[in-house]
Amino acid sequence: MGIWVDELRHQYVDSLKTFDKVLAQCPAELWTQRKGSAAVWHEAYHNLFWLKNFVGRADHKFNPHPFGIDMDPRLFAQPSGMVSQDDAKEYLADAVQYVEQVFAELTDEELLAYSKFMRRTLNGFVGLRQKTGKVVEFQHDGRCPECGDPLAVEP
Repeated sequence: MGIWVDELRHQYVDSLKTFDKVLAQCPAELWTQRKGSAAVWHEAYHNLFWLKNFVGRADHKFNPHPFGIDMDPRLFAQPSGMVSQDDAKEYLADAVQYVEQVFAELTDEELLAYSKFMRRTLNGFVGLRQKTGKVVEFQHDGRCPECGDPLAVEP
């Protein structure tokens, strides 16, 4: 594994660990609430869907069902179902294994070659960080739907 691949792999792994903590700390009451255009669960699914589609070698093909379910990941679209927190954690574990496999096989030459692949890989990383931040924001703004008290969520 080259130095650039190793560095980007570490960034992905650290970001995935952060996302895992964010999912684990999300109160059940907040999981289905909407803030803006999408509920917390939809933001989480969107993040994981695109992670599995953006990260991959240059010949990686788009997969409309990366977790075996038929659900539109677009945040502006009406979702055709819902993803539970347990399902999201399972999908995250799958994504972590997938990312580790991709980076174990990737070379610096592949990563650094200016191509759609490089842009897609970096876009996946930026998207992962952005969506993790968005779910954290939901948690910090969250209030209990029953009593109106702020939900206690660690940062």
